[in-house]
This record gives sequence, structure tokens and C-alpha cells, in this order.
Amino acid sequence: MSLFDQILGHKQIKTFFTNALQKERLFSSYIFTGPEGIGKKKTAIAIAAMLNCESPDNAPCGMCRSCLKIQEGTHVDVNLMAAEKDEILAEQAESVLDAIRFAPFEGKARVFIIDNAHQLNPTSGNMLLKTLEEPPSGNYFFLITSKPDSLLPTIRSRCQEVAFSGSGILEALMESPDFDDSYYPWVKSGGGFVEDKSQLKAFTSIRQLAIRLLQEMISPHRDSGLDLEDELSEALGNQGRESARIFFFQIEILLRDILAIIANRDDAIINRDMISDLKKISRRLTPDMVFEIISLVKKGTNGLSYGIRIQHLAPVLLAEGKKVTL
Repeated sequence: MSLFDQILGHKQIKTFFTNALQKERLFSSYIFTGPEGIGKKKTAIAIAAMLNCESPDNAPCGMCRSCLKIQEGTHVDVNLMAAEKDEILAEQAESVLDAIRFAPFEGKARVFIIDNAHQLNPTSGNMLLKTLEEPPSGNYFFLITSKPDSLLPTIRSRCQEVAFSGSGILEALMESPDFDDSYYPWVKSGGGFVEDKSQLKAFTSIRQLAIRLLQEMISPHRDSGLDLEDELSEALGNQGRESARIFFFQIEILLRDILAIIANRDDAIINRDMISDLKKISRRLTPDMVFEIISLVKKGTNGLSYGIRIQHLAPVLLAEGKKVTL
């Protein structure tokens, strides 16, 4: 199975890059845009493997030495750059400029994948402009972002943009024999986060935690929710920022479902398998309350970007949410 086969959906994008390589029409600099977690970085890694794959007939094969090293993150010529703290620094851009002066060391092509490229600060972004426009032969750039409008216009003008969406992902998931109806909201919500089938069960557990938090939020008892705080810390505390982002995202989707219920728009509900619980919560909330809680959730999501851990953010969200509903 090739690495492309392991990526859900995005059939047109995978076909485009396969054909571009075969016809030697691959551009040197791309911007991959779309919701977080939808498969942009995974696709860029697969393309990096395709460029360096040792199998002439099934690239990226996923099994040769180059493909395995790229998947493990140990290939010298495939470089993944991410923000240090809140931005991508000039020192990181300088390391790219240093590396690009030399020919690829162990592969056929050198690939730079810049994750969350919207975090390039003006200095580091400007340092890369000339290189993005005319990189030396055999060098390729993939800028990954969910916020393309935050990129410098001069960077966008030097790259080809490829837009990722959830189209085709649901169909691919439903072909799985173990697909469950409770997985549907994760794809239907349009927030990304679904890159492969193995993630679905974890998402379902996170959704249960999200609705429990809302149930505790409307509880008339001020001290309720302490057990949930411990459970959240145990379930999400060691899983990294992405799981916490999914948790906050799912709370927001549940709140939007509650707004649909309040407006008598049951047809617009995404989490239809939870409609009974959602209706119970909706009876305790007004639209203004829901919007205020959504604002609190967004603040929590922003807190993750500043390195604040879910163990600290979730109790604050619960406490502030209770103030709104009591």
C-alpha cells in the first residue's frame, strides 16, 4: 500500500501530484490550505516520500529505505519546520538558507515542510521570499496553513496554493467495515481532524467528554464537575495540543447544535445521535448564553496557542461557563 493510499480523501490532489511528478511539471513551492488536521501535512510528507522513493512503479511505496526514514522523521533531506513558542523565527529561516546551498545528501530531492506557516514572523518570512520564488534545482517547499490570509502577500504570490477540504473523506470512511454512525459528526462538522480511520474511536471518547462538560456547566451545583476535571486531565493531559484542540472544537460544534435546537432547526443538527442530551441542555440555555460560552471556548483554543495546557484551561472554562448559566 502506497503512502497516498493511507490518506483519506483528497483523490484529486493525490492524482495531481502523481501526474505532475511523472510529467516533470512539479512546481517548487506550494501552500496547502484547509482546516487543521484534514491531512495537509500528511500529504506533504507523502509527496516528500514520492520525490525520494526508491520504487519506480509505486511511489511513494512506503516500504523502501527512503520512505521509511521519511515516515520516521529521520531522513536528512526532508525537513519539518514548526514554530518555537508562538512564531517561526529568523534563526529557523536561516537554517533553511544554509541547507539549501548544498545538494541533497542522501536522497534525490530536498523537501522543506513548514507547518503552521502563518506563524512565520515578518523577518523570517521575508528571508525566505527569494528562495521560495527560485529555489535551487531539487529543492521543494510545502507551506502548511489553516490561515492563509495571515501569510505575507508576497509569500502567497510566490507559491501555488492547493486547497484541502473534507470532500470525499466521509465516503472513504464509510467504506470501512467498522464505520459507526457516531463517527459521522467528525467528518460532517467540517473542522478537519480526520486523517485516518484509527483516529475515530479516540474522537468519540473526546466527544463524550465534551458533552459531559456542557452537562456539568448547567448543573445547579457549584462544586459539580470536579471528577470531570480529573478525568479530562487524565484523558487529554498527555496527548498533546492537538487532542485538546479537538476537545474545544467539539464543544463548539455541540453548542452550535444547541443553537439549532433553540431555533427549531433539528434538520441542521450534526450530532444527531446525541439529540436527546442536547435538548436537555438547550432547555437551560438562551441564545445569548450559548454565544457567550462559545466565546469562552474560543478563548480556551487561543490559550492552547500560547502553550497553556488543557489541565489549566478546562477548569477555567467550566467555572466561567457556570457563571454564565447560573
